[in-house]
Amino acid sequence: MPRPLDPSAPRPSPSASDERQPVEVKALPTSLVPNPVDQPGHTQAWSSVERRVSVRATDVLRRVGDATSLVKVITRDVEESLRLTIDYVNDPARFTQDTALRDLRLIYSLLLSASPEQVDLDKLKLPGHASAAIEQVLDLQQSLTARLHGFGAGYSREIADEMRNVDRALQHLGDTLVLLFLPQVNEAPKPPIAAQVPNVHWQVDLSYANLNDYPDTFFVLTDEGTEVGNTIKTIMSVNAMGSHVAMVSRQRDPVTGKVSYWLGEALPGPGFTVKPLDPKQWFQKNVRSMLFVPSNEKLQRAFDAVVPDWLKMAKERQDKGDAIPYNFTLNPDDREALFCSQMIRQLMAMPAFKAQMGTSAPMFPAFPSQFQSSQGTHDMLSAWGIKRDHAIAPGDIAIDPSFRLVATARSLPGPNVPKDIRKGRLYASVYSVIFNDWLQNKGYRLRMSRIYQAATLALLGVRHIPLVGDALLGGVMPKSIPSGVLGTVVAMRRAADLIYKELEKANNVFATQHGREMTFNEMRAALEEIRLQDLERYRPTHGGQRGEVIFSHLFTLP
Repeated sequence: MPRPLDPSAPRPSPSASDERQPVEVKALPTSLVPNPVDQPGHTQAWSSVERRVSVRATDVLRRVGDATSLVKVITRDVEESLRLTIDYVNDPARFTQDTALRDLRLIYSLLLSASPEQVDLDKLKLPGHASAAIEQVLDLQQSLTARLHGFGAGYSREIADEMRNVDRALQHLGDTLVLLFLPQVNEAPKPPIAAQVPNVHWQVDLSYANLNDYPDTFFVLTDEGTEVGNTIKTIMSVNAMGSHVAMVSRQRDPVTGKVSYWLGEALPGPGFTVKPLDPKQWFQKNVRSMLFVPSNEKLQRAFDAVVPDWLKMAKERQDKGDAIPYNFTLNPDDREALFCSQMIRQLMAMPAFKAQMGTSAPMFPAFPSQFQSSQGTHDMLSAWGIKRDHAIAPGDIAIDPSFRLVATARSLPGPNVPKDIRKGRLYASVYSVIFNDWLQNKGYRLRMSRIYQAATLALLGVRHIPLVGDALLGGVMPKSIPSGVLGTVVAMRRAADLIYKELEKANNVFATQHGREMTFNEMRAALEEIRLQDLERYRPTHGGQRGEVIFSHLFTLP
């Protein structure tokens, strides 16, 4: 199991940075970087897609700089490579403030670009090895953030953005290992929290192996937010993991001493809600949840001092039918409304919190997520009424020095391969490619056909009609959603659903041929093939024949 870490560092000042594209390489789907002089070949011929995304390992080294010392710790053994990479990161003489950017870029590129055929799969199939590798994924995440936060003021925005990429890649790696080795994972010893929350696979820090081990205030980042949350996540310049963050507060009855857990979260429909936490229901409904605690005791005491009274106030407003409304403009300085991650900002800005922290009171987040600069993204932000170039994204908690990751929970809904994890991986790839490639780099702009424009207007017209509005929007779109937000969310979801279906078909064919799921980079390559084929059908008539074009008509093309 991963060892406990306790990073604590002064907060740096944000500085400007632009997004960096990952270096693409034919390599391993972990921090297992193949040795350039001893890289095994494929047993099957490469497809055109594979050839386009493949470059030589020496090119990777040339593009990211001299990282020979990192490459030397890599072998085909997943466990050994993860362990040696962790040792490398924890060594202050090797992983330094000067080498961090180089090493993070190399790790990210190789995490996303590999083929499992190049991994020693036979060893991973043996009892205990796959589960040990999955636990080391969390250990590597903890080691990286501890070292980076320890840089203090040297922990820059540029480094933080690279860590966002690595964090996303490591989550994809954990998903891949669970999908490939579910039987071994299910047979492995489980931490005590698994008995409290069954049908969930846990990567957990030893210090937090039981739900009772968690502090009185902790936070949960999930990938299963609302449509609005997914839109917020994907229009950021770095598509971080997690589209929703919630807060958990453990409270004790002063008379009976009974312990209860409360969940506080800002939701687009009802606004800020406070309710008893049902751990089984919460963690089983989310494909992936990441649990964070304050990074030191002083921060912990500050949260514990302000959260119970603040939740009590929010609950009283909720019970009166006057819940704190959802902040669709994402303005972090808005005191009258909240979006999910803004909750953390407001708690840390409270006088009582600052009184606990004294002169060391931090501001959340240290590095606010930047919106993309493309015209396609600008269209959506304008429709939402957003005029800023940054916001507080849910995933900002993952790279913030005030918090540390202590567990990752993946829902396992049944005895077979968890299709929800597969679905989550496919949708994550679709959203990432649409927003971080097509809109940002290829000049696409999302639009709605006349049919969907009419459908959006119809939804706006009926959403407040009793029963009818609930039937059409209940559980899908909140009635309070502004028209501009509704239009962009409908367009985004329609495009993502159509592209998802095509990627799912490609992934099924791939799985039949290779006996495994696509890696993230293979999905990205498949999506590029799908885009080019659909564009070829669309361009001759700018509309093509009915039924031929799948999704090109939903975009304004460059």
